[in-house]
Amino acid sequence: MERPHYIGKIEDLDSLGNVSGDLPQRKVVPYRCSDGLSGLVLKEYTMEEKGKVAPTRGDIVDVHMLLRDELEKGNMNPLSGMGFSILSSGILNVCRWDSEYIDVIVPQIYTLKKGLWMPQKVETVGAFCSGEKRVYDHENNAWLRFLSSERTDQDKSTYLNDFLTE
Repeated sequence: MERPHYIGKIEDLDSLGNVSGDLPQRKVVPYRCSDGLSGLVLKEYTMEEKGKVAPTRGDIVDVHMLLRDELEKGNMNPLSGMGFSILSSGILNVCRWDSEYIDVIVPQIYTLKKGLWMPQKVETVGAFCSGEKRVYDHENNAWLRFLSSERTDQDKSTYLNDFLTE
Protein backbone atom coordinates (compact mmCIF):
# COMPACT_ATOMS: atom_id res chain seq x y z
CA MET A 1 0.00 0.00 0.00
CA GLU A 2 1.24 3.46 -0.85
CA ARG A 3 2.18 5.72 2.03
CA PRO A 4 -0.50 8.42 2.62
CA HIS A 5 0.41 11.98 1.71
CA TYR A 6 -1.20 15.36 1.02
CA ILE A 7 -2.39 15.44 -2.59
CA GLY A 8 -3.85 18.95 -2.72
CA LYS A 9 -2.24 22.03 -4.20
CA ILE A 10 0.23 23.98 -2.08
CA GLU A 11 -1.82 27.11 -2.84
CA ASP A 12 -4.85 25.49 -1.14
CA LEU A 13 -2.97 25.75 2.17
CA ASP A 14 -2.85 29.57 2.10
CA SER A 15 -5.80 29.95 4.49
CA LEU A 16 -5.02 26.97 6.73
CA GLY A 17 -2.84 26.76 9.83
CA ASN A 18 -2.32 30.52 10.06
CA VAL A 19 -2.05 30.83 13.82
CA SER A 20 -0.37 33.57 15.79
CA GLY A 21 1.18 33.78 19.22
CA ASP A 22 4.08 32.17 20.97
CA LEU A 23 4.13 28.54 21.97
CA PRO A 24 3.46 28.46 25.75
CA GLN A 25 6.34 27.27 27.89
CA ARG A 26 4.87 24.73 30.31
CA LYS A 27 6.37 22.39 32.86
CA VAL A 28 4.49 19.41 34.28
CA VAL A 29 5.04 18.75 37.99
CA PRO A 30 3.89 15.48 39.59
CA TYR A 31 2.23 16.19 42.93
CA ARG A 32 0.78 13.09 44.65
CA CYS A 33 -2.01 10.51 44.58
CA SER A 34 -5.31 11.83 45.89
CA ASP A 35 -7.03 10.19 48.79
CA GLY A 36 -10.51 10.36 50.26
CA LEU A 37 -12.32 10.97 46.96
CA SER A 38 -15.22 8.52 47.30
CA GLY A 39 -13.88 5.59 45.29
CA LEU A 40 -11.54 7.54 43.01
CA VAL A 41 -7.76 7.72 43.21
CA LEU A 42 -6.18 10.33 40.96
CA LYS A 43 -2.54 10.78 40.14
CA GLU A 44 -2.27 14.54 40.56
CA TYR A 45 -0.16 16.83 38.43
CA THR A 46 0.20 20.58 38.37
CA MET A 47 1.31 22.53 35.36
CA GLU A 48 3.43 25.64 35.59
CA GLU A 49 3.32 28.02 32.66
CA LYS A 50 5.77 30.85 32.14
CA GLY A 51 4.02 34.16 32.74
CA LYS A 52 1.11 32.67 34.71
CA VAL A 53 0.59 32.03 38.42
CA ALA A 54 1.32 28.41 39.30
CA PRO A 55 -1.27 26.46 41.33
CA THR A 56 -0.79 26.68 45.10
CA ARG A 57 -1.49 24.18 47.90
CA GLY A 58 -4.66 26.17 48.60
CA ASP A 59 -5.77 25.67 45.00
CA ILE A 60 -5.23 21.93 45.40
CA VAL A 61 -7.33 21.87 48.60
CA ASP A 62 -10.11 23.72 46.73
CA VAL A 63 -9.94 21.15 43.93
CA HIS A 64 -10.21 18.27 46.42
CA MET A 65 -13.34 19.83 47.93
CA LEU A 66 -14.79 20.32 44.43
CA LEU A 67 -14.12 16.72 43.40
CA ARG A 68 -15.42 15.28 46.68
CA ASP A 69 -18.65 17.29 46.22
CA GLU A 70 -18.98 16.32 42.55
CA LEU A 71 -18.58 12.61 43.38
CA GLU A 72 -20.91 12.71 46.40
CA LYS A 73 -23.62 14.59 44.45
CA GLY A 74 -23.34 12.13 41.54
CA ASN A 75 -22.16 14.82 39.12
CA MET A 76 -19.04 12.76 38.42
CA ASN A 77 -18.75 9.00 38.12
CA PRO A 78 -15.51 7.41 39.41
CA LEU A 79 -15.73 4.85 36.57
CA SER A 80 -12.76 2.45 37.07
CA GLY A 81 -11.74 4.32 40.22
CA MET A 82 -8.37 5.37 38.82
CA GLY A 83 -7.10 8.19 36.68
CA PHE A 84 -5.19 11.44 36.83
CA SER A 85 -5.76 15.16 37.12
CA ILE A 86 -3.88 18.17 35.83
CA LEU A 87 -4.26 21.53 37.57
CA SER A 88 -2.94 24.64 35.88
CA SER A 89 -3.69 28.33 36.12
CA GLY A 90 -7.50 28.40 36.18
CA ILE A 91 -8.02 25.02 34.50
CA LEU A 92 -8.57 21.56 35.98
CA ASN A 93 -8.61 18.46 33.79
CA VAL A 94 -9.86 15.32 35.59
CA CYS A 95 -9.30 12.13 33.56
CA ARG A 96 -10.78 8.81 34.65
CA TRP A 97 -10.23 5.47 33.00
CA ASP A 98 -13.54 3.95 31.96
CA SER A 99 -14.71 0.68 33.50
CA GLU A 100 -16.68 -0.63 30.50
CA TYR A 101 -14.30 0.43 27.71
CA ILE A 102 -11.15 -0.10 29.71
CA ASP A 103 -8.74 1.69 27.36
CA VAL A 104 -10.86 4.86 27.08
CA ILE A 105 -10.10 8.00 29.08
CA VAL A 106 -13.05 10.16 30.16
CA PRO A 107 -12.00 13.77 30.77
CA GLN A 108 -13.97 16.38 32.71
CA ILE A 109 -12.73 19.95 32.36
CA TYR A 110 -13.34 22.72 34.89
CA THR A 111 -12.41 26.37 34.59
CA LEU A 112 -12.17 28.90 37.38
CA LYS A 113 -14.68 31.73 36.98
CA LYS A 114 -15.11 34.37 39.68
CA GLY A 115 -13.58 32.05 42.28
CA LEU A 116 -15.79 29.04 41.40
CA TRP A 117 -14.86 25.92 39.47
CA MET A 118 -17.33 25.50 36.62
CA PRO A 119 -17.66 22.32 34.52
CA GLN A 120 -17.05 22.85 30.81
CA LYS A 121 -17.87 20.88 27.70
CA VAL A 122 -14.81 19.25 26.17
CA GLU A 123 -16.12 20.27 22.75
CA THR A 124 -15.88 23.92 23.83
CA VAL A 125 -12.56 24.08 25.68
CA GLY A 126 -10.70 21.10 24.16
CA ALA A 127 -9.64 17.83 25.76
CA PHE A 128 -5.92 18.58 26.24
CA CYS A 129 -3.43 21.34 25.57
CA SER A 130 0.01 20.27 24.37
CA GLY A 131 1.35 20.22 27.96
CA GLU A 132 -1.55 18.10 29.20
CA LYS A 133 -1.10 15.80 26.21
CA ARG A 134 2.40 14.95 27.47
CA VAL A 135 0.79 13.80 30.73
CA TYR A 136 -1.88 11.88 28.83
CA ASP A 137 0.73 10.11 26.69
CA HIS A 138 2.66 9.00 29.78
CA GLU A 139 -0.50 7.96 31.62
CA ASN A 140 -1.85 6.07 28.62
CA ASN A 141 1.35 4.03 28.40
CA ALA A 142 1.32 3.38 32.15
CA TRP A 143 -2.35 2.31 31.97
CA LEU A 144 -1.67 -0.02 29.03
CA ARG A 145 1.11 -1.66 31.05
CA PHE A 146 -1.40 -2.12 33.89
CA LEU A 147 -4.01 -3.59 31.54
CA SER A 148 -1.38 -6.01 30.20
CA SER A 149 -0.50 -7.11 33.72
CA GLU A 150 -2.37 -9.55 35.95
CA ARG A 151 -4.05 -6.45 37.50
CA THR A 152 -3.17 -7.41 41.06
CA ASP A 153 -3.11 -4.89 43.89
CA GLN A 154 0.65 -4.66 43.37
CA ASP A 155 0.06 -3.87 39.67
CA LYS A 156 -2.41 -1.15 40.70
CA SER A 157 0.17 0.28 43.07
CA THR A 158 2.79 0.21 40.31
CA TYR A 159 0.45 2.19 38.03
CA LEU A 160 -0.37 4.71 40.76
CA ASN A 161 3.31 5.29 41.51
CA ASP A 162 4.32 5.77 37.86
CA PHE A 163 4.38 9.56 37.37
CA LEU A 164 5.64 11.62 34.45
CA THR A 165 8.70 13.61 35.49
CA GLU A 166 10.18 16.36 33.32
